[in-house]
Amino acid sequence: MNILELRNITKKYPGVIALNDVSIEFVKGEAHALVGENGAGKSTLIKSCTGAVKPNATTHCDFGNDDHHRRYRLPDQ
Repeated sequence: MNILELRNITKKYPGVIALNDVSIEFVKGEAHALVGENGAGKSTLIKSCTGAVKPNATTHCDFGNDDHHRRYRLPDQ
């Protein structure tokens, strides 16, 4: 069972693509870590799912509970 699933997250800043169609699943009972260099997009990934940062593409965050879904659908640019 996935406790957190992030699908197709894209976030662009002027001159930078912070996240490009990122998808990841966190499975219950397994250890997980987000690892990368400074500026790799770790914080942006989590902030996109929590709503602190608005993604630039359609995304889906599933918290493993039907009561907590966050979906973004933005018009084509």
